[in-house]
Amino acid sequence: MNELSAGDRASLSSMASALRAAFPLEGAWVRLELGPDVEARGEVLWSDGPLFAERYGVWLAVRAHEAGKELVGNLFVLRPEELGDPRCEAYVEGLVLALRTLVSQALLSERFLPVHLDQRMPLDVVPVPVAARYRSAFLEAKWLGRFLPENLRTPSEEAYERAPASAVLRDGEIDVSAMFLWVHRHAELGFEDARRDLAQIEALPAVAQTLHYLFVFDGAVNNGGIASFVSQYAVFQIVGAHRALREIGAVRFAELLEKAVSVAAGEYPSFKAREDRYRREKDKSWRASFARDPSLASSSDLDGHEGGRSFELLESEVGPKLREYLRAHRGELVREGKPEPRVVRRKRETKLE
Repeated sequence: MNELSAGDRASLSSMASALRAAFPLEGAWVRLELGPDVEARGEVLWSDGPLFAERYGVWLAVRAHEAGKELVGNLFVLRPEELGDPRCEAYVEGLVLALRTLVSQALLSERFLPVHLDQRMPLDVVPVPVAARYRSAFLEAKWLGRFLPENLRTPSEEAYERAPASAVLRDGEIDVSAMFLWVHRHAELGFEDARRDLAQIEALPAVAQTLHYLFVFDGAVNNGGIASFVSQYAVFQIVGAHRALREIGAVRFAELLEKAVSVAAGEYPSFKAREDRYRREKDKSWRASFARDPSLASSSDLDGHEGGRSFELLESEVGPKLREYLRAHRGELVREGKPEPRVVRRKRETKLE
């Protein structure tokens, strides 16, 4: 978005007036109000108090008062291509209604950092674009509802809702980062209870499970290398990543991960204990066929940008294979029509470490 039409400016002015009338939002522990300052990443194309537009979208400066602390930042409101859409008014009203519910039910925490409230839900996620429907959607677990007790969330939700095309397609192709984030929202991981986390993942369709494991794996390896991944992550995440790499055809990296796992058992006592428990409770045959490389002293020796090492393979093998996989499974992942009807989600118990 490089410039605004007269209609866009009029729509933003109306939105700014409505937001000023709706705020502040107050609960027993939290007060959420409009912020006084505009801190944009780029050139500001339009502003009216705390509401402003720049090339990346429309933002709202907010400030939360919680437990004697003041938390400030910008809350994302609309994507550039959504500005001017007739559904915007209902969408923003639904967002405010959802935030009001969140504030009124909040317990003491830092959930009111704007980065947590910044959900970027697509306009076309609901079948009927009215404020009540948007509020209900925002209060699902994969959006703002994750910050509410389970009994206060919107209850009807399928295990995986295909992503609206507007949320994940760029120039007609699936954007890997956007698709990763969409799938990750459905997993609802707490990273505290491995059994619960695995149950959440296994409730997803197989293609979404593959993407979830690759999302976790890609982030871990990019940030700390393959050695960090095998030493710090739950064994079920490592098992899932290995399966996912095989699923998309990234055979070389799957073999590299096998080497890392084989040496990690002797390198990290905590890993061996976690793995023993996983094999005892979940899969006795896990890594039975993995061959130990006697020349490998440490899993960190597999990290690097040289040919055949972790960072090089992420770019040369995993990236291309993942894009092929996304094209092949586009229909399972992306909705390119109207929103689908929702069904009640059924929870499953799963054994794990």
